[in-house]
Amino acid sequence: MRTGDKVEREKPRILVVDDEECVRQAVCRWFGMRGFETDEASDGFEALAKCAATTVDVVTMDIEMPGMGGTEAIALLRDECPSLCIVVLTGYVGNRNESWRARVNGAFVKPISLKKLEEEVRLLLQLPAR
Repeated sequence: MRTGDKVEREKPRILVVDDEECVRQAVCRWFGMRGFETDEASDGFEALAKCAATTVDVVTMDIEMPGMGGTEAIALLRDECPSLCIVVLTGYVGNRNESWRARVNGAFVKPISLKKLEEEVRLLLQLPAR
């Protein structure tokens, strides 16, 4: 898995994982306008494949998705790349299975503030604020 490699690139890369296309597009558009390379996945299976194929600096992960949900995807990503930055974006407060909480770098409840999300991602990646 190529996630978290320290490769000199001009732009940090973010993978947005969510089953809602409008969420993926909004987050990708926001980060794209702020100097990030973006990619998207609609479930955990697609996220794992994309992380295996290319270097990713940070993943935003929804929890409740058809196919492979976020909890399982987070566990598998953590096993493969413990240093990968993972930020959860969920619409479910007090989810009955929050085993993912100890394995992520941050969490936001939808609807999210894209500005706050960007601040968190920049902090995690040690990038200057904009």
